[in-house]
Amino acid sequence: MKNIFLACFWALLILRTSTLLSNEASKIKTVFVTDLKKTELFDIYSYPAKLSSEKQSFILAQNQGRVEKIFKTIGEPVAKNEIVLTIKHDDPAYDYKAQKITSPIDGVVAAQMVEEGSKVSVGDKLGLIIDPSKIKITVEITLKDINVIKVGTVGKLSSSDTGLEVDAVVTHLSPMIDPLTGTASAQLKISRPENFKIGTVGMVTFKANARLGFELPKDAIVYLGKKTFIRHVDKKNIINRVEVEIKPRSSSAVEVIKGVMEGQRVVIKSSGFLQDGAVVKIEDGQKEVK
Repeated sequence: MKNIFLACFWALLILRTSTLLSNEASKIKTVFVTDLKKTELFDIYSYPAKLSSEKQSFILAQNQGRVEKIFKTIGEPVAKNEIVLTIKHDDPAYDYKAQKITSPIDGVVAAQMVEEGSKVSVGDKLGLIIDPSKIKITVEITLKDINVIKVGTVGKLSSSDTGLEVDAVVTHLSPMIDPLTGTASAQLKISRPENFKIGTVGMVTFKANARLGFELPKDAIVYLGKKTFIRHVDKKNIINRVEVEIKPRSSSAVEVIKGVMEGQRVVIKSSGFLQDGAVVKIEDGQKEVK
């Protein structure tokens, strides 16, 4: 008797669930659609960029002693062979004149590592001279992108600090891959270096492989196992699932590279689950998503 009761209970439960699912499936769902159009697409390659001076040199101590006098400090221009500071030997047994430390290049004092009275040893860094008018941009190109980014390739250098964006051209590309990073160093130049500060970290972006193609939001793609589909709406507003091949483009969009044609109406958003063959209602006054 107990087994009969349980069997009846489960039968009623299954029947009720099936009815609810059937009723839910029979409701006409509302959908947002877009008509497929080919647009100009690019592959985007972005790399963090370090801006440094193309012409720079450290000033080094050539003997031990103490800094006697500093003639040039941070921010001051200095000519090649001009005295930056002097070092006096601090051992009384040595009666040498103070050694004159000169700048090896024309530029500006960018860093000062010592003060008057500081004790220094041979080879210590005393300061840094740079030419702020000559900026070098360095990026690390990943191995998979080496065949795309070449000497002469033009990209865009941007900085979130300044909001500026200028053309940047690849001038040098290392033939060697760093085994630790899997990248090759590339150097770039920009046409308006005065708008950027040395030491800035920016972003260089390249556009390559220009083509006409179909782009859809990720929400338009349905995944069934390892296969990918779009939901095509025909002239009778009936859903037809179409298998497609896609290629990721961004965190929110994909490129459809196989399985669709221009003019197809594709669901990009719906009010519920859509069964293949279901009739749908297209949302009135919707904006087409490109």
